[in-house]
Amino acid sequence: MISQIVLKYPEQPCSPEDMQDLSCPNLFLNREINWLDFNAKVLDEALSPRQPLLEQLKFLAIFYNNLDEFFMVRVANILRQYRNGAPNGSADRITPAKQLAEIRRRTLLLTSRAQSHWLKNLAPQLLERGVRIVRYTDLSEKQRRFLDGYFRNEIYPVLTPQAIDPGHPFPTISTTCLNFIIQLRNRDNESRFVRLKCPNNLSRFIFIPRNKEAKTYASLGFDPNVRGDDIVLLEDLMAQYLGLLFPGHTVVSSALFRITRNTDLEIEEDEADDLLEAVRDLVEQRRFGDVVRLEIAHKASRELVDFLARRLRLQPFQIYRIKGPMGFSEFMTLYNVDRPQLKTPGIQGHISRLFQEGDMFGHLRKRDVVLFHPYDSFKAVLDFIRRACEDPNVLAIKQTLYRAGNDSPIVRALIEARRRGKQVVAVVELKARFDEERNITWAEELEKEGVNVVYGFIGLKVHAKLCLVVRREAGHITRYVHIGTGNYNASTAKIYTDVG
Repeated sequence: MISQIVLKYPEQPCSPEDMQDLSCPNLFLNREINWLDFNAKVLDEALSPRQPLLEQLKFLAIFYNNLDEFFMVRVANILRQYRNGAPNGSADRITPAKQLAEIRRRTLLLTSRAQSHWLKNLAPQLLERGVRIVRYTDLSEKQRRFLDGYFRNEIYPVLTPQAIDPGHPFPTISTTCLNFIIQLRNRDNESRFVRLKCPNNLSRFIFIPRNKEAKTYASLGFDPNVRGDDIVLLEDLMAQYLGLLFPGHTVVSSALFRITRNTDLEIEEDEADDLLEAVRDLVEQRRFGDVVRLEIAHKASRELVDFLARRLRLQPFQIYRIKGPMGFSEFMTLYNVDRPQLKTPGIQGHISRLFQEGDMFGHLRKRDVVLFHPYDSFKAVLDFIRRACEDPNVLAIKQTLYRAGNDSPIVRALIEARRRGKQVVAVVELKARFDEERNITWAEELEKEGVNVVYGFIGLKVHAKLCLVVRREAGHITRYVHIGTGNYNASTAKIYTDVG
């Protein structure tokens, strides 16, 4: 458990005066190490035998997603301090070099536990319960023949190997995408290296029937039923056919890898004439942030590792060898298979009678309503906004949006309200980290429908969750407001605890 990995720094002697005026470093926790301790608790949930198997998989995916974001933002910032020779700027007085060393040590401990759990416990148990994530070599001859056609007809045409030699510079590699690094040898015994990206517009999980004939290639996509399927990873299938891509060459060695780039780039807000364009540029620049971490298959040859380290200008402490699947955060997709006995039963949120019947606004005039999600259903909030959209007496709706999610019913309701002639204002926070692109899309869609969109504010990040409804009642104006601690996201509201 977590107590097994939490190790304190050697205590630094502090004078009584230092202890009194709170300048003693021993009085403070290091922010980054403390964050890793938090993520260790997420991993503990994944390792807990009390959790159903798909819940373990979910927490494991969350653990890895958290770790990716940690390297993109926090480790990237410490690495920048280290390269700039900055002294320790934190209250605990730990230098950037020591922080990086401790982060690596703890990350290796955590990922070793995570990888071991997947390989030795979780994957075999899921296999026994019918969620069969297998290797290509485990498939039957009939399944392999079908996948041979699938590769040649559906995957091969979209692959683009990129040679790396004096005439072809090292390509720009996007953060966290999966790639192969391949060493080739031609008939003249000359060696060269090639990068091959795993296409991210194809399903990473290939569902192939085990006991019946696969009908079409389209049927290999995600199958919530899963009971009669084997699941093969796209990169595993690609690895079987690398030789087909390079006629006249021999594949000497290959390895799967991914890189993590610095995404903690700053917007020069004071100099930006257009915040929307500034955020759009920021999203684009993330493709070119400095490389913070290289993850590469555990069995990769030393020559492949050294080649990537040189080209990416990495030091040894930035290189992590991975056992098991890479990019495990994407395994969250498999949580959606229809196997309720492998999950914790969902919470059926209570819906107050105030929102089920009668005059909702009349009830709210008499008293406030406090909701505790997800035990109180978020449907009450959706109904409040939907009824405001449909009510002819409502004149205006004004709302903040931070992380609304995909296919947001809140955004759809605001658009419908505008179509019904109401005044609608939406404050869309473009600087919601890692949701910038989605929020730009929502902001543009709202604006196209005539909603008055405010693209956040220079120098501030709007994290408030507020919705104001302005209604005409008996000849005067009455205001109703929803205030929440959670995002206006109907999906995450089912699992996060929040008050509204």
